Amino acid sequence: MNLDALTVEVLTELTNAGTVRRALKDADVPLSWSQTPEGAWLAEAPDGIICRLGVGTFDEWECSCPAMFRCRHLVRAVLAWQAHPPVDADAPADDTTAAPATPRVDTSWFSPRVAAQGERLVAEGITARISTKPRVRVRILHPLDIGIRYPVDADPRYARCECGSPGCVHLYVAEAARAAAEPALRASSAVLLDTTTPGADQVDEGPWHAWLDQLLGVGLSAADALIGSAVRLATGWESHGRVHLASALREIVTHLEHQRSRDAQVSPERLLLLIGEVESRLRALRHGGPAPASVVAGRPEVEQSGEAGRFLGLGAEWSHVGGWSSLRVPLLDTRTGAVASMVAERGDTADHLVDPADLLRVRHAGVPLGEWATGSALVPRFRRRGDTLAVGRTRVTLAPTPAPAWDEASLPSIIPDGFADVAAQLTGVPGPLGPRRPSDGVLLARLTRADALEADATTTTVTAQLTDAAGAQATLRLTWDPRTTRGARRLIGLLETQPPVAIAGRWRDGEDGLEVDPMAVWVRDGVFLPQVDLAVGCEPPEASRWPAVGVDPWRDAWEGLAQPMGQLLILGALRGAATVVAPLERGRERAESVGLSHVADVAGRLRRCVGDPLALRAVFADACVLLAFAA
Repeated sequence: MNLDALTVEVLTELTNAGTVRRALKDADVPLSWSQTPEGAWLAEAPDGIICRLGVGTFDEWECSCPAMFRCRHLVRAVLAWQAHPPVDADAPADDTTAAPATPRVDTSWFSPRVAAQGERLVAEGITARISTKPRVRVRILHPLDIGIRYPVDADPRYARCECGSPGCVHLYVAEAARAAAEPALRASSAVLLDTTTPGADQVDEGPWHAWLDQLLGVGLSAADALIGSAVRLATGWESHGRVHLASALREIVTHLEHQRSRDAQVSPERLLLLIGEVESRLRALRHGGPAPASVVAGRPEVEQSGEAGRFLGLGAEWSHVGGWSSLRVPLLDTRTGAVASMVAERGDTADHLVDPADLLRVRHAGVPLGEWATGSALVPRFRRRGDTLAVGRTRVTLAPTPAPAWDEASLPSIIPDGFADVAAQLTGVPGPLGPRRPSDGVLLARLTRADALEADATTTTVTAQLTDAAGAQATLRLTWDPRTTRGARRLIGLLETQPPVAIAGRWRDGEDGLEVDPMAVWVRDGVFLPQVDLAVGCEPPEASRWPAVGVDPWRDAWEGLAQPMGQLLILGALRGAATVVAPLERGRERAESVGLSHVADVAGRLRRCVGDPLALRAVFADACVLLAFAA
């Protein structure tokens, strides 16, 4: 048995920082070693505490103390072994639980019930992203949606799952995915595996096309009668496992209900993007690409319950669509690495326009969202359905210190090692075809500096070049609107005056490499949430220079197509066909003048068929797909 791979960092991940600190204080306690007939090693301390280790997974190693598992005595035994291994401890014959050289599912590490359940899930087909650098990670996308990390090479004995349970069925599926991807991993450090049955997720597009034809015919102003049929269509998709399709359609229904009740301003642009997403997913399922069908279709959300969880606030994400504002606070489970979230929403009224500060004051479990976003909370009991965290009636203990006081040593693997580790955790699925999980791509990462700060008023975007400890680079990209301008200005002021130490946000693969939309930026003295202009422990100044407003040619061409399409969606083809011909021609000319031939072609086709009900829906859907991928 060789335990040299169990470094202090790995032991901290397998237990926690406090357990390892206490074990290090007792590292000089002498232990006596003996071996059982099964090959396990027993470490006995002078106080009579006996640890049994070396056989099975780390979580199965036992101690005679009341804690029984993953306690400081087991950590102390590992450290003592590393300092003075017993005689013949590393003999090959004694290492009965060595990890296999070739990945395979060793059922001896799982209970019969878990192994049987795992085999049933594997038989459904697996979609997973497996990466080996800088560490082995498996992100399962089908038939589950969860992540597994391997702190010690690819050794499943020390693997950790986001569910927090040792020897779980998710690990079984991850091992099956690694075994299936082994040939491809010899040539590449990251593989998107898909063993699902081709064509199994194809959908009859007829009902959707019929519904869209009606919507385009009557427009939003007379779409009340379409709500019921849309709900029935979404329910049918859900019953057949097309969860992402149903979710996007239900969001369209929400906008139609706002239009009917007049309780919020409807955003035609958002509706166009949602229609484009539904159409994109349907086409991907029909043609078998460019993403695995199981990812495009989605999976039902599963409810989980937990106890004694500590959640670290990862800032806040603000969105404003039409007259409806939403604030999402992502929360990192420091034990498992899973990201959950809390949400507050509110619509503008004639008397008051909602701003981020209004939603930061909304309370969950008696604690304002602003404190959840910047603090560390100990939650006795909680439930999580998908990504949504529900605390219920229980007392939440919020750390009195701001989020910058979190101890990095206690989160050695929860926080990615660098930008390369961040990239390994992304799904790699393009645009509107990826998972609809609100926390998808939300990660916390360390960095060392931010350079090349720039505010571009043409695109209303703040950009910066981020560098991690290994020298890898990523791009910070924050888009502002009139309600969030001050947060963008203060973000530049903060990065100009203080070096950042960590950043949390929504990461994605951009055209020029890794990009992040920041939700929180930590500096030595505090944390700043740029999207909601909230600072704790620091006071960022506003940028000394701010550019004048300009016009983005790409955005101008995008709006030249989106605005007349939105007008057509509101009025309907029966009333609005004649009014959008001239705007579509102007949009075509604007796109052509800046070299966006694809946008110009779609605008021209839409202008030519706007009076033809039989051809309108297909061209309109093409335009929505273009907008969805370009957004």
